[in-house]
Amino acid sequence: PTLSYDGEKVLFAWSRFYPGLAALTNKLDKSNVPENAFYHVFEMNLDGSGVRQLTHGKYDDFDARYLPDGRIVFLRIPSPYSVGPTSVRLYSALSSGGDVRQESRAFLIEATRLSPGGVMIAGLVQARHADSGVFSGRLAIANPGTGELFAIEGVSSVRALQWGR
Repeated sequence: PTLSYDGEKVLFAWSRFYPGLAALTNKLDKSNVPENAFYHVFEMNLDGSGVRQLTHGKYDDFDARYLPDGRIVFLRIPSPYSVGPTSVRLYSALSSGGDVRQESRAFLIEATRLSPGGVMIAGLVQARHADSGVFSGRLAIANPGTGELFAIEGVSSVRALQWGR
């Protein structure tokens, strides 16, 4: 969850749990999956009242942040089940939920985390070790503004990342 600048509202992602979805043989066919089984961005007052759904569609929307200009940014994964490396894009919307805009190209990255200011995406990329030829996750920072992706040596966990201010 992310607190608004005035401390009165909070953004969060939520999806409904459907026990029967685990038995589906083709989970990539989105027509088989109810829309509310996907994560969407919601906003509510700090006291729990006034819950509003801000994003819609058969996508996973998560890790939302408020921007100073009144918009929100969030990450969107187009696949119904974000298991393993998948494409992720940065989107923005009005805090009312309208005017949704794609702000970046797709990055093939997993275990994603958006920076507090909503301008950088951290996650794991599969990197091949030159000495052994084995692939493993390496922390990478994606800059949606430039499209660049930077691998960080020696860090293999997004949880270990501490965003500076």
